[in-house]
Amino acid sequence: MKITRIEIKNFRSIAEVIIEPSMFNVQVGQNNHGKTNYFEALNWFFSGFSTKDKPDTICRRGTNLKSMSVVVTFSGLQAAIANMSNETKKKALQKIFNNNEDEIAIKREGSDPRKRFLLKPSGEWSDPIGADKTWGDLLPKLEYNGRISVTANSYLARMKAEAYRSKGMMQDSTLLITADTVVIIDGAILGKPQDREEAARMLRTLSGRTHQVVTGVCISHRWETRAFSCSSLVTFAHLSDEEIDYYLERYRPYDKAGSYGIQEWIGYIAIQRVEGSFYNVMGLPVHLLYNELKDFGESN
Repeated sequence: MKITRIEIKNFRSIAEVIIEPSMFNVQVGQNNHGKTNYFEALNWFFSGFSTKDKPDTICRRGTNLKSMSVVVTFSGLQAAIANMSNETKKKALQKIFNNNEDEIAIKREGSDPRKRFLLKPSGEWSDPIGADKTWGDLLPKLEYNGRISVTANSYLARMKAEAYRSKGMMQDSTLLITADTVVIIDGAILGKPQDREEAARMLRTLSGRTHQVVTGVCISHRWETRAFSCSSLVTFAHLSDEEIDYYLERYRPYDKAGSYGIQEWIGYIAIQRVEGSFYNVMGLPVHLLYNELKDFGESN
């Protein structure tokens, strides 16, 4: 499918903009004039997450979430449906669209960012039953890295250590180890879900795809602090709604980045491949920590 039109309203610094991209596009402009926000808005449309802000702070200053939206128009609908490998989702979309439609407009709005809405021929926005669960298979994938780097987690781990240190709890013999883990997919950082709905949305995003797990670790002594990061790639099998519901009901992974623990039931049935450290995905790259501790001990 091809993007033929993008309409952004009240997203961060953008009041309203309409872009009709060509086959090849280059975004240029002065610093602090909204180039990054344009890509952040697209990333929010595709993933439902912002790499920079909490959900309630990404709308334009002076507006509210109800006025914020991103509408993307795609062409090549029929060919995209025909090429889908998931027969169940293909049939669901064939029921929604007739054979004459080859262009669709889809909107994600701030008032209900969990869903994306379809523009009907009548000009009304609708939420066809079963459609939102198929968008991830139908729509093209956005590869957006923003300014995410593995050093971000090291910074967060360091801030945890500084919070402990600022309370005067570091003695001469204290060795403090802090860590922070996030999941990254489509350029979006998935931290710990706030509730069941967000957890389910995260797992649907990860379903059938490969994502990155990054853990930052900080080792602190009274006179020295050092930090490092570890990255792993994890590939999920396709998860059914029943499997997601079962996992959330019984394991309640609301304290875990990306809404899952690889050492739990979902890891047994859904993880197809791990590239890199398994323990990093659990939340602490023990092999790297061991080597860092040896070097840390020798230097102190």
